Amino acid sequence: MANIPCPHCGRSISDQSVRCLYCAKPLAGDTTAAEQRAKMLAAMYEGGVGLDRRQKSSAIERLRDEPLLVRLVAAVPILAVGLFWPPAAWKWMKELFRP
Repeated sequence: MANIPCPHCGRSISDQSVRCLYCAKPLAGDTTAAEQRAKMLAAMYEGGVGLDRRQKSSAIERLRDEPLLVRLVAAVPILAVGLFWPPAAWKWMKELFRP
């Protein structure tokens, strides 16, 4: 088994390989179908097809599911923030006690 350079990326690969291990391009055969598939998979990967898009919820959103006593205790620091930044504190309070 000898090593040959890949015609696309130039790295050393086995002469019995069907594809390059590094750039995944085919070494022989119909390259147009393989290149179209590689482009399609790259576009799907960049677009995030099949990936979970859920974002991490904020602390206020996580506290909303807690009992009332826990939410009241959590509201104390929010009131302190309200002294310096009232719009944010008002928004957080509405979110925390939303039904």
